[in-house]
Amino acid sequence: MNNYRKRFFQLFSLNLSVILFSFTALAQQVQRTPFDVSSYQMDVQLVPDENKLNATVDVNFTPAEDTRTVSFELNGSLKIESITRQNSFSATALPKTKTAVTSTPGQVTFVQDQTGVSDLGPSVRIDLGEIVIKGTPVTLRFRYGGVLNSPSGGPLLTKRLASVGAKDGYLMYAARWFPFHDYAADQATSDVSISLPAGFQIVGFSDAAVTNAGGKYRFVQSKPALIGNFAYGKYTNKTLR
Repeated sequence: MNNYRKRFFQLFSLNLSVILFSFTALAQQVQRTPFDVSSYQMDVQLVPDENKLNATVDVNFTPAEDTRTVSFELNGSLKIESITRQNSFSATALPKTKTAVTSTPGQVTFVQDQTGVSDLGPSVRIDLGEIVIKGTPVTLRFRYGGVLNSPSGGPLLTKRLASVGAKDGYLMYAARWFPFHDYAADQATSDVSISLPAGFQIVGFSDAAVTNAGGKYRFVQSKPALIGNFAYGKYTNKTLR
């Protein structure tokens, strides 16, 4: 009897190891179209009283091979409302269904994974509606929003890499609060406008003078970099002597 149990557990352990190895191998085999993001243009609204971020972001990128689909990471707390191809067609979210979905030729569609089921983590998979030849520049406009007041949706379960608080807050590159590709490797230029209610100030890097027009601050990075790091609060301006 003991030998039987021993043999059973040996077989069970072996099967479990094979299953885990299979899942690992499958995850490693996921192939996605390589592409290079060249620039971002963002219009962001922060609503501290609601812990909310709303954004419209244009992403300019170039596929490295012929493709119809691309994937971006995005914080799972942020829900995408629409994605449109600026020089082409409109977007509609694909319904969550096991049946085949027929799309009109040329229609941009997307499926968002907010829970991070795939090996990529929280992300969005986009069907461009047609085969895009490698080397062809593409611009996608993302409209999305959500509450950022906990680690939920981010890459670290216990660390808030983005927080929109009632009195202060911050946004970090690693939080994936904008459509994100290839951590720490795909650097890009950026033109970011961030709106805040009266009484708040925001700080961040800009290689041009930061402008403030009615609570909308503009930050520009003209050289490729790891972008998207900001902090806001109710600060007192002082002149250093």
